[in-house]
Amino acid sequence: MMQKTHVWDIYIRLFHWALAVSVITCYVALEINDIELHMTAGSIALGLIIFRLLWGVVGSQTALFWDFIKGPIAIFEYLKTGYSKSMGHSPVGALSVVALLGMVGFQTVAGLFASAPDSFIYGPMANEVSSSTSKWFTGWHKFNGYWLQYLIGLHILAILFYKFFKKQGLTVPMITGFANKEIAAERSLSVGHIKAAVAIIIAAVISYMVGFF
Repeated sequence: MMQKTHVWDIYIRLFHWALAVSVITCYVALEINDIELHMTAGSIALGLIIFRLLWGVVGSQTALFWDFIKGPIAIFEYLKTGYSKSMGHSPVGALSVVALLGMVGFQTVAGLFASAPDSFIYGPMANEVSSSTSKWFTGWHKFNGYWLQYLIGLHILAILFYKFFKKQGLTVPMITGFANKEIAAERSLSVGHIKAAVAIIIAAVISYMVGFF
């Protein structure tokens, strides 16, 4: 029997949509040649990634990395049976989460040190490293940004696959926090709001210290 189950806490949902908006804004800003907007959106993305890393350690059950990141055996079993012990991300979905967090995180860090001297554009920490090191980060910032677009496209295709082929919507639960799950699953999440507040403050402080805010 299926029943509405509280799957995603409010902080995971806000993180998800805020990160999506900030990444899209980064790409749009480049298209309209607004470097200041690009850097601002990048700063927000950095703060969000830092928060998610912290929340993956002290957050609610489905936010914890060890709740959904599994090994090859668990991934194979999920592909064979379609069953996951986690209320949240499946073992395969976890691969997408890790890839996106890693690539967006690296993109924001590379942006800190990237520069385009010919256009008088410098990342907040570009002057803290040598010109050759900054050039290296600039190259990776461009390369990683290119492949990040494909990963985002793959992520969207996976959502559509689950929606139309597996008849399992993933977007609405990320808005409401609730999804149809087996009745035996936990029906509520324990959310530590004080922990969330501390994680948000730490993320904001670190972002400020590296020169974004």
